[in-house]
Amino acid sequence: MNFLAHATLSLGNDDILFGNMIADFVKGRLPLDNYPQGIREGILLHRKIDEFTDLHPAVLKAKNYFRLDYRLYSGAFVDIVFDHFHANDPHYFNSDEDLLQFTHHIYHVLQTNHDLLPTASQYLFLVMQEQNWLYNYKTFKGLKQGLQGVTRRAKYLDDWEKGFEITMNHYYELNQLYFEVMEALILYVKKELKAF
Repeated sequence: MNFLAHATLSLGNDDILFGNMIADFVKGRLPLDNYPQGIREGILLHRKIDEFTDLHPAVLKAKNYFRLDYRLYSGAFVDIVFDHFHANDPHYFNSDEDLLQFTHHIYHVLQTNHDLLPTASQYLFLVMQEQNWLYNYKTFKGLKQGLQGVTRRAKYLDDWEKGFEITMNHYYELNQLYFEVMEALILYVKKELKAF
């Protein structure tokens, strides 16, 4: 799962949302002590979500569509594609306005806690907000831009078009795999949040 789904999986708790958003930039256990309890829980939840999804059969099937062309980066392509499906999921966003309001709320939470943003994340979140990546994942143009971003940040990759072609050729199958994993994830996250 990518940023939008992680934000949704914070289940309305802003501290957990912030931790969920910055988790990829907080490495190891030691830096966790620099954050308040709720944000630490969000970072830990993000890690648990990643572990859960990496082993989920639906995610493994989805990665197989991209593995031949993108090998180790197949998971990053699936993350972007699943955020596209999430942005279009009527279970979470009844309208474009619902999605827009939610993305603005995410940016507000990031801005409110700007002093706690890891240095490596600050520019990315600034560009994310300026271009409203999280809302634009809804569109095919935004999906393409997300896939381009993966190839731009990856070593030895420069062809995002094939990833878009694979997505279009298997759109229905990938969408069904997204629904499978998201349904399981919501139940998992509710259980994990009770354990904190």
